[in-house]
Amino acid sequence: MTTTSHAATDPALALDTLLTPEERAAWRALNDQARSWPEGPALAHRLEEAAARRADEPAVQADDGTYTYRELHAEADRIAALLAEQGVTEGSTVAVATARRLGEYAALLAALKLNCAYLPLAADGPARRLEFMLADSAAAALVADAPAAALLSEAGVGSSLTARVVAGASRAAPAGWTAGEPAPRGRRPSAEPWDRTAYVVYTSGSTGTPKGVMTGEEALLNFCAWYIDRHDVLPHDRLCQTAPLTFDPSVQQLFPAWLTGACLVVVPDEVQRDGGEFLDWLAAERITHLDIVTPHWVQVLDVAARRGRAALPALRWIVVGGETYFFHQTHRWHRVVDSPARLNTIYGPTEATVNATEFLVDPGVTEGQVPIGRPLPNYRAYVLDETGALCPPNITGELYLAGTGLAQRYCSLEATERSFHERTVAEDSTERLYRTGDLARLVEFDGQWALEFQGRTDTQVKVSGYRIELEEIQAALAAVPGVTAAAVVLRTEPAKQIVCGYVAPGLTGEQVRAELAERLPEYMLPHVIAPLPALPLTANGKVDKDRLLALAAERHAGAATGGEEPRGPVESAIAAIWAEVLGVPRVGADDDFFVRGGSSLLAFRVVALLREKGVAIRAADLLQARTVRALAERATTDGQLAAADGTDAPDDGADDIALLPDPRHELADDTGQHLDLPPATSLALLTGDTEDVGDHAVLTLGLPLDIDPDAVREALTEVVRRHPLLRTRLDTSQARLRLRALHVVRFDLPVLEGNSPSLVDRVRPLLFGHTGLRRQLPVAAALVRLPGGTRLLLAVRHLLVDGNALRRISRELAAELGLGARPTPSAPLTEQLAELRERARGMRPVRHLNAYLEAERQAQRRLAPRLTAEHTVTEVAAGELPASFLDGAGGALEPRLLA
Repeated sequence: MTTTSHAATDPALALDTLLTPEERAAWRALNDQARSWPEGPALAHRLEEAAARRADEPAVQADDGTYTYRELHAEADRIAALLAEQGVTEGSTVAVATARRLGEYAALLAALKLNCAYLPLAADGPARRLEFMLADSAAAALVADAPAAALLSEAGVGSSLTARVVAGASRAAPAGWTAGEPAPRGRRPSAEPWDRTAYVVYTSGSTGTPKGVMTGEEALLNFCAWYIDRHDVLPHDRLCQTAPLTFDPSVQQLFPAWLTGACLVVVPDEVQRDGGEFLDWLAAERITHLDIVTPHWVQVLDVAARRGRAALPALRWIVVGGETYFFHQTHRWHRVVDSPARLNTIYGPTEATVNATEFLVDPGVTEGQVPIGRPLPNYRAYVLDETGALCPPNITGELYLAGTGLAQRYCSLEATERSFHERTVAEDSTERLYRTGDLARLVEFDGQWALEFQGRTDTQVKVSGYRIELEEIQAALAAVPGVTAAAVVLRTEPAKQIVCGYVAPGLTGEQVRAELAERLPEYMLPHVIAPLPALPLTANGKVDKDRLLALAAERHAGAATGGEEPRGPVESAIAAIWAEVLGVPRVGADDDFFVRGGSSLLAFRVVALLREKGVAIRAADLLQARTVRALAERATTDGQLAAADGTDAPDDGADDIALLPDPRHELADDTGQHLDLPPATSLALLTGDTEDVGDHAVLTLGLPLDIDPDAVREALTEVVRRHPLLRTRLDTSQARLRLRALHVVRFDLPVLEGNSPSLVDRVRPLLFGHTGLRRQLPVAAALVRLPGGTRLLLAVRHLLVDGNALRRISRELAAELGLGARPTPSAPLTEQLAELRERARGMRPVRHLNAYLEAERQAQRRLAPRLTAEHTVTEVAAGELPASFLDGAGGALEPRLLA
């Protein structure tokens, strides 16, 4: 209170001068990470010493074979000698073409043996981007194995370099490349340790071009010493390489293995894309250390939960980082995977040598966001306000990093000056700081101080673990010939983020995508590229990002797709699973999985869900056959799918979002019989009256701002599973009407952000467009993040529930989320069934079932413009729920409910 009042009366007073002694002590405790490591020679000589101790043991295992340490270093020595013959000297940068084959590992080791930095380049990357990196880094040489050399030569990449060497067993060399054996080497480079540049890795740049980060040997050795010590890396261990060499997490996968004499095992691409195969591979290869980005780990966790308990007895450590995740996920991992592995969460930008903080996860903790933790040895972290003053605990500011782990600089001096600063922060000492652009706060967790991630200050995002600047994508779009204006927005959906690009004027999305693929790597290509006559503008003449997000939501929710309807059971099954995974109402036979918002990580779920339905594909198939029809041609089935004979087959759930059928579930009334309804019925069965088709009960429930959407989704799924009435659909497959309960695999929960008038328009179709009894569930929900808190909006058809039922649903949701006492167990909701039967008996007939179905479709079309006027809201007794959970219910779905 004293600090607040002083700041209010003296706004010029620096915040850190107001810190109490206890608050300053908290920062000192967080940053008390000084540590000395045993001294030793330069990095290359340490690698040679470890190799000598393990000469005949495997050093790296890749798709094209295995190198022992003796073979790896022999090939690296050959390449280094050829580079030296061609004039490459100490301190140069050597570009290494990467394709997950053995040659590239010998090539990067050769660069280090020359006391040079290695620069990894994706052999199949856009030629313009590769040429920029070679020029920006002042690369002196290019090394590639024979296939990659041929690919680069054909694209004209590196043609200006005189030093080009072929690595690997093949000596086939394109024109201008050198292969074969060198002359005996002369003097070896110095073994004295000094802070030479060890590697250069490029990240996305906010100015429209990528930035090359130069990391020194001292920082790398400090980081590796911590990694080996913390994770107990031993000579007989097998470390898994999931990241390509162009992605800096590869550094913490490769060097700890080689510095200890352990084996680096490269995950095959086709295995990494398939969650089930990946789990089997981890067990078969006896992997001891798994380093994995958060989205990939979550996908693997989902597959493990679906398959039943997995056994990974050799796995001792899992290192997870790249994006925020939550304790209920780590707790779930230990429930579904039988392994002694400990889990360490890590955080850090490329500019801080891969990672800068860590947090060891306690598997017993089940709620909340996992902190990014405490600085690594010889690192320091500070949270500063806008004036550069140190923030007190629990106050959000921008995160700055300092210490041995900082990169030397960017290749661009201008970029270096923008991000690296000399500044006095604490204890009157001046430090070199890196400005991360991340928001964080210092919090106390389990008796220790730790950092908690709070978002970004700019438009940088993480997609599938990769750091992406939306400005770089926008600049690349604007550079496409024929494009006069471009904008990029990020749409957040459950378990995925969709990058949406908009261009004006009228080029097609595919034309722009083809040109963009020549400028950006695949992971940076927008999921959606939409042409517009002109970009929408605000009253101030700026691009209206809220309107673009609304357009993205409309595109996502809209049912119109190109091409034909899926034909046959295989195409129908694939289309249904795609719709579930992508969160869209329907998918056409010619829709492109990646254009509709798919990613390589979402391909995991597609493969797993299709396998459950008896359709076998590989994730690699999905990358090559990107449409439903093309993928169906590659699929094999186990014979369980129904034949496509043109007749009405029993309902297989293919129309449902986030549903799979389970014949064990039939909706029974209070006598235990199926609820068979007279075939002569009417639209009033569903609505009571054709004029009240929009009648829903709507709850608006207040949740904590930092609530995990996955936790809410799991809570909703559990409640819907518990009550057949909430997962009922109308079954018309046997020339009669029947209410049938489906097995819910995952309840669909869209997540929206913003605070604009268009938000209501985005919410309405999500709540009321998917609650008919024929095609979807009678219940729908949306999670809306607002500056003042998070709202869960829940809509249920009034036909199936009344106020008492809604009160019970609310209590159960609160209990599942840990926000209220768990109610006394009771039977599933069945109160409405007897009334339904009586109403059905008294309905006037319709002549044909098709007429009934058309009436329902017409009613759904009339629904949208009448939502505000006709949707009723069932009140819930506020006294029965915690105030923090129940925000309120009453009135129609209007902007005030989202305020």
